[in-house]
Order: sequence, then C-alpha cells, then structure tokens
Amino acid sequence: MAFDVFVTVLAGVGIGLSLAAPPGPVNAVIASHTVTRSWRAGFLVGVGATTADTIFLAITILARSVVAGIEPYVPFIALLGAGVMVYFAWSTAKVWKRADAIVGSTPEAHAKSYATGLSVNLTSPYPILWWLTAGLVLIRQLGPAVLVGFFAGLLLWISAFPFSSAGGAAACRAGLPGGPPLFDCLPARLRRLARLVRGGRPPVIGRRPTAVFRLSGAARGRPSSARTARG
Repeated sequence: MAFDVFVTVLAGVGIGLSLAAPPGPVNAVIASHTVTRSWRAGFLVGVGATTADTIFLAITILARSVVAGIEPYVPFIALLGAGVMVYFAWSTAKVWKRADAIVGSTPEAHAKSYATGLSVNLTSPYPILWWLTAGLVLIRQLGPAVLVGFFAGLLLWISAFPFSSAGGAAACRAGLPGGPPLFDCLPARLRRLARLVRGGRPPVIGRRPTAVFRLSGAARGRPSSARTARG
C-alpha cells in the first residue's frame, strides 16, 4: 500500500516537472530575475507561475467543458502573451543600466517578481495547451497523492532552477579576473533578446566600467583592450 502511494506521488512529481521544466517564457523570466536581482526574486516568479497553474487546475476541475472550449482562442492568447513578453523585455533592458541599484531586494521588488510570474503564466499559451493535454491526465488520476506529487514537482523546479541560475552567474563572475559584466553571465538567448531590444547594443551593467578579462584574452594570457580601473 505504501509503495503504491509512493509510486503515485512520483507520478505526480513527473507530471509537475513536465509542466514546469520545459523552456518557455516563465523559465526565461526566472533566469533573468535571478541573475539581475536575486535567487528569491527568481523563486517568487516561479511562485507566481505556480499560482497561475493552481488557478488553471481549479478551472479544469470545475469546468472541464469550458476548458475544452478555450482551444479555438489559443492563437489570440498567444498574441497577448507575446505582447506581455515584449513589454517585460523592454522593462528589463531599461533597468539593466542601473542593475547595481536593484541588486538589493525590497518588498516592492518581490511583489513585482511574483506578479510577473503570475501574469506571464496566465497569458502564455503553453500552460493552457498543457492543461488541455497532459493536464487532463492529471485530472483523470486526481487524488491526494497525485496532487502532493504534482505540487512537489513544481516546487522542486522553481527552487532548483533559480538556485542553479544564481550559482552559474556567480561562477561566471568569479571565473575571470575582475569578473565579466553581469550581461555576459546571462544565457545566450537572453543576451540576443536584450541586443534585439536595444538595437544590437548590449546593455551596460552598472554606473561605472569594471575591469574585464574576455575569455579569448584570458586564454592567451592577456587582458582585453577594454580593461579599465576597477570600479
């Protein structure tokens, strides 16, 4: 009996990870908030997204026929979600110039991180498509053990992913003498998005230049030509 419950919980964890782990807008925002703010900011983005998933779960349970009727409107929801992502990309590009001013977490910043995760997940087509497909499997197997595993999987991801992002950013900054700009510690896709928003120019992190050794220069034993006095 206990083994069956354990297997059911594991199945719920797998279902939760199938929703939370695939790359998408929410994970991009989690990584961005973690690198430019703090682990807690990235975690709160995930908490906001989990709140949205809880709302979707409740809607799916209470109104299965209504959920099935949403499918024709998914393209319009996707368009709305794209608009939200453009807005957040623009907002992120604006604050990168003063990233040193937002490293210190505040209650207001935490509330914004939570609201960001909630709004992005509510307007993203991916979770809606997931609830119309894999989510129906969860509903058919609905029970206390499955629900415990499902939310455990979500919690596992929104805790581990920001932690790994924060660790990667710290390792990136510590890996070179003087540390690279914070922008260089972002994933490649986020850097390309930031350059696109800023017309091909990378954001400048901080108010003053810092000493930077590029990977290519460090490998040859010499600093980059852009090295300045450490700020």
